Amino acid sequence: MEYRIAVAHGNASGSEWNTELCLPHPATGQQACFLIQGQTFQEINWFKPEYGSWFVGDMVVKDGSLTLGTPCDPLFVLLPLLTTATQQTADNSGMFCGLEHILESDTYQDLPKLAQCITPNLRLICDVRQVDADSFYRLNNAKVKGWLCCKVDRLQQGLKDSALGQAFQDMDNVQLAAYCIAMLAEYVQESWLAELRDIYAVPTSGEENQSSQAQSSQDSFPNPGLKRPRFDPKELAKKRAKEAKDEAKRIAVAKEASTMRSISSFFAKPNK
Repeated sequence: MEYRIAVAHGNASGSEWNTELCLPHPATGQQACFLIQGQTFQEINWFKPEYGSWFVGDMVVKDGSLTLGTPCDPLFVLLPLLTTATQQTADNSGMFCGLEHILESDTYQDLPKLAQCITPNLRLICDVRQVDADSFYRLNNAKVKGWLCCKVDRLQQGLKDSALGQAFQDMDNVQLAAYCIAMLAEYVQESWLAELRDIYAVPTSGEENQSSQAQSSQDSFPNPGLKRPRFDPKELAKKRAKEAKDEAKRIAVAKEASTMRSISSFFAKPNK
């Protein structure tokens, strides 16, 4: 029997790992793998280094790959589906639709399985209309913005409270918001990211270019009465993120080294 290593949130048995879902990725629309473990929706990623194996107890797992499940909000997956199903446009708030219609797809047969983990939270991003025992939903832009802002705020606080929080403490609110919005770009389409940048006053690419040109002009022709433009928050966010990753890597390597055994110890004779 061939073994592989899988790590997921909660207690996932082998049979549950075989029930992964193929769904459209919320940011790209391309096929992606997810898992529903109890009430936890998880994104599945697969990693395989060029060389590597795993030691599990007294056994060596030759396949060095790792399947990793990380919790993910299923409303991210639903957001583009709602926009399409309710036929919402800039000039039209759209129509109410049943959940079965929203999750209907010829390409992704696993979409209806999302119903069990999204129904309780649909009110966070939708208007809900009850007709007898049936519920109908329509995307509410104001609710979506509020929901996304909660994500940004929680990310900001989580980064500050993390073990690497010092790397983010020196950022101002705009810089940290820019960093968090960039993280959400993994799951949110550009139209919503633009709304978030506007809410948090994060400069767009065009504004950054104008700021850069103004800075260059000021350096060439200094004017004491001219206020210096703000430095690029995205560039600082990238720099801080790199520093945080480097520090996390250093800590992880040091921790692993402290508990690591020589490979020869696995083949040494046991002490009598």
